[in-house]
Amino acid sequence: MPDLSIVIVTYNSAGCIRPCLESIDQTRGGLSIEQFVVDNASRDDTSQIVEEHAPEVTLIRNTVNAGFPAANNQALTLARGRYILLLNPDTIVAAEAFQAMVSFMDENPDCGVCGPTLIRADGTEQVDLRPPSGLFVVLQSLAVLRLWRQPSRLPDHRVEVVSGACLMFRRELLSTVGMLDPDLFWCEDMDFCVRVRRAGFRVCPVRAARVIHLEGQSAASNIGLKTYVINASLIGFAQKNAPRLDRYAILGSLPAQVLVRAVLWGVIARVRPSKEASARRDALLRVLRALPTLLRRSHWTKAATKEDA
Repeated sequence: MPDLSIVIVTYNSAGCIRPCLESIDQTRGGLSIEQFVVDNASRDDTSQIVEEHAPEVTLIRNTVNAGFPAANNQALTLARGRYILLLNPDTIVAAEAFQAMVSFMDENPDCGVCGPTLIRADGTEQVDLRPPSGLFVVLQSLAVLRLWRQPSRLPDHRVEVVSGACLMFRRELLSTVGMLDPDLFWCEDMDFCVRVRRAGFRVCPVRAARVIHLEGQSAASNIGLKTYVINASLIGFAQKNAPRLDRYAILGSLPAQVLVRAVLWGVIARVRPSKEASARRDALLRVLRALPTLLRRSHWTKAATKEDA
């Protein structure tokens, strides 16, 4: 049985997948590792790069973009490692990061999920690791979110969620909490961590492990899809997991925020036409059309919170 199964989902990731795979090879140390790359119908040569430079990797080619959660789930059914690591292709793994995470999990059996210290390209830590609250979305709607002070560093012992950019968990959790929710193209890491914590396990940071995250390289290739799935998934996450007051705040303010942004991007697309402006406008209009469906709790997998009981 391998120590670690690494799952990487790619989409138009030709510019970053090779450095990512090379960093894994350089930092594996004495760990027994199996690797999976699930390519979501990339239009570039991502798959060819994987085949040429990492022939030991199990490559799964999708003919359509199945989304991040569903693509991960394809590999999770094949993974045999004691621990499973979900890793974004736009990451560079620092020396001994995996060893530190595996050792931490071995020494802390009450920890179900752990994540490293994520470092942005500019050298700062990525520390916004909380499920979206009602206050967060309301501030976002009022365009004052940039005034919201973020913590300067991760807590040392436990967090609410860790980023799906690099998320390690015990394989046996799949039989306890299930796989990633395929309906949540975004917020799927938050949803998984919520379920793990409800099952009685901790979600922990491993500060000694460091991974550089270049952030959004694949999503940047399809800004319209990204705009839609962020908003739709935020609604889905709130429907499934948010306490009642937070859910009401999110579902009450988000539609207004989407409407305002759709109007603004519509004006920009008319005054200064560009593919990005048109894509954002069209995606936001798509969210508005889908709102009656998205706002029905029955549309999402039934996972009522204890607060609703």
